[in-house]
Amino acid sequence: MACRERLALYIIDPNNVYKVLWDVLVGFIYLSCFLIDPFIFAFKYAALKNQNGMLTTTRILTMMIIIDMILTPFTAIVREESMNDGTN
Repeated sequence: MACRERLALYIIDPNNVYKVLWDVLVGFIYLSCFLIDPFIFAFKYAALKNQNGMLTTTRILTMMIIIDMILTPFTAIVREESMNDGTN
């Protein structure tokens, strides 16, 4: 098995339905982090003691962002010129 064939097993198609849904979910996660984190730091810095589950929520969101950071390098990039002329 050639190196290219072995690597192809780990490449994620960017047009895959699950990948698109994951990207939308991560977009909402970033948006919520942009809204929640300044609120925590500005008004309730003590919320990091897990008041109302805020610490658990931010940890889950952070873990999902880390998973996205790990998966992103394995996502394929589609080149326009290779789609037009049929070459790699």
